[in-house]
Amino acid sequence: MSVVFRQGARIWVISPQRWDGLNVSKHHYARELAARGCQVWFIDPPRGPKGVRVAPSDVAGLDVVHYGTWFPYRLKFHAPRLFDLAMRRQARLLVKALGGPPDLIWDFDKTGQFSDLRVFGAKQSLFHLVDAPSRPGVG
Repeated sequence: MSVVFRQGARIWVISPQRWDGLNVSKHHYARELAARGCQVWFIDPPRGPKGVRVAPSDVAGLDVVHYGTWFPYRLKFHAPRLFDLAMRRQARLLVKALGGPPDLIWDFDKTGQFSDLRVFGAKQSLFHLVDAPSRPGVG
């Protein structure tokens, strides 16, 4: 088992799907990591009022993080560079709210919420593109 997957490791799973929605691969990875003794935070996509809220899940060792951005989210589509800068600050707010940097950031978010995972200060980061929606006749 890798150093970042050791018992007690702080692992953040960034997801484009909410925890309480359809369970796909990232939900199963998060559950398994918690079962192996890691401290897991499943970070839902941004929505709702600004700020960071942490809620327990139905799995021991796994909390769900809900957050709303401190800036208008539509920047993503109208001013992408400004959006990236704002999300860097949002990442630092998450680190502060969750008690410091994680050992591992595991980013499943194909929408690119966080363009540079280094801002989290994690020892290691993974970008894992899975569960992409399929279109009929493609793939």
